[in-house]
Amino acid sequence: MTKNVASFAKISVGELIQALELLGFSLLNPHLNNIAGWNEYGEEVTLLSESEAREFLIEGRGMTVWRGRETDLFVSVAHGVPRISFRGHTEQEEIELVEEFSKAKLAFSVDHEDEAHG
Repeated sequence: MTKNVASFAKISVGELIQALELLGFSLLNPHLNNIAGWNEYGEEVTLLSESEAREFLIEGRGMTVWRGRETDLFVSVAHGVPRISFRGHTEQEEIELVEEFSKAKLAFSVDHEDEAHG
């Protein structure tokens, strides 16, 4: 499993969420039929709307976005920079996601999570 993080320094978290939605991801958890985030204590928090979810991210918390029932990504903001963790994904899955981000013309860098800022 990989421990890399993609950082998107040139776009806002709202723009990243929109780009992910165009790639087929959703804020709605298909297993629980809700929008959930993770607070600074690692506790899951149910969010009421997409706008609340974006605000939650801007405040520096994290959340999972979903594509179907099998693919999920952890999105967060560190030091004002939106990022996606590939933790829990295989190297091949990471390569495929990075290719998708590149084809969507998203500007990003990928670093090991220990070297990523934040």
